Amino acid sequence: MSFFKKDHQAKVSEFSIASAGITDIGKIRDHNEDAYTIHEELGLFIVADGMGGHQAGEIASEIIIETLPGLVKNELEVMTVEAQDEQVELALTRSLAKLNSLVYEKSREIPQLHGMGATVVACLIHVSNAIIAHMGDSRAYLLRGNSFERLTHDHSVVDVLLQMGRITPQQAVNHPIRNQITRHVGMNSNMGADSAYLKIKQGDKLLLCSDGLTNELSDRQIGEIIFNNNNLQEACNTLLSCANASGGRDNITAVIIEVIGRAVNKKEINGKIVVKKKIGRSLHNIQRKDKIPNY
Repeated sequence: MSFFKKDHQAKVSEFSIASAGITDIGKIRDHNEDAYTIHEELGLFIVADGMGGHQAGEIASEIIIETLPGLVKNELEVMTVEAQDEQVELALTRSLAKLNSLVYEKSREIPQLHGMGATVVACLIHVSNAIIAHMGDSRAYLLRGNSFERLTHDHSVVDVLLQMGRITPQQAVNHPIRNQITRHVGMNSNMGADSAYLKIKQGDKLLLCSDGLTNELSDRQIGEIIFNNNNLQEACNTLLSCANASGGRDNITAVIIEVIGRAVNKKEINGKIVVKKKIGRSLHNIQRKDKIPNY
């Protein structure tokens, strides 16, 4: 069963932010270990993908979406109104560090939860910036005009091999150990989240998603679906249906955030979309004129 949330709207600085989300069990799994939340008051958006036996992954992802907003709120409350973006970025990563310790300790206290954890990607809108933090292979993307760019790199063994030049991007797609991650919430390590912030513009759309989406659809397909659907919930629904049609081998979750303003004028760009895949320091551009095929 799918869980749908209607578009949310909240005023953030000079921008209005709209958002929509969806999560689904997929076609193979017997329960959903993904979870997401849209926290309007904070301008915080989170996607978590759980792992661990005995449904421990489901518990880990629920802990993340229920606990992280409170941790972030506590960090922000002690800051001045003039807090710089770097301070807010640090507040988000500190909150994730506290969350990591909390999940790890919980997994040690309860035998049934031993080894539980989750990947996470979070976006915090602050004034005119989007602050992104992540652990694992849940991803963030930016659609700006006709450019679709991956903002995060996977914390995975395959990504390490890719950055070392040991495998090609084509080999990475179906690599047998592509699901082995090197960083997650709940690990016994001080290795924290990677984070960055970017200046948002009117018309920007940000996507947060679990690997259940990106393992089934290419970046180009995902970008085209969002580009061709002005309604955020319809875009989420289409991402889900296409991922399930492609196999649906894992739980699927997507959250789309739009910076309300001047709409993308498709006539100006002749229906073309440029996909930018950020892998390490490489940036590859792909152009195509045709739309995503029907499933």
